Amino acid sequence: MAVTVTTEPTFSISEAAKFFERSVPWLRWRESTPGLFVNEQGEPIVIERTTPRRAKAGYRRYSLQNIEEIADALFRAGKINRIEHASTKRRVSAFRTPTD
Repeated sequence: MAVTVTTEPTFSISEAAKFFERSVPWLRWRESTPGLFVNEQGEPIVIERTTPRRAKAGYRRYSLQNIEEIADALFRAGKINRIEHASTKRRVSAFRTPTD
């Protein structure tokens, strides 16, 4: 049996909301809007969930790619402006770049 190890970090919903400098309720509200969280091909952005423990469907875990795709989707839909979009992408990029 092969085990896949992912080195990309994942983030809770509260951590993901910080990339947008917004609150958890704001991110949940945007996520609940039908058809908003889609990539450029029009496919839904899939947010992984943990194995259910206390939550019925598990907890959301956002990857850096998810956060970038969400920022792009929100920008395309006019839910964030160009400055907010660029700031979010910059925060994601800074997180990926190792500091010396």
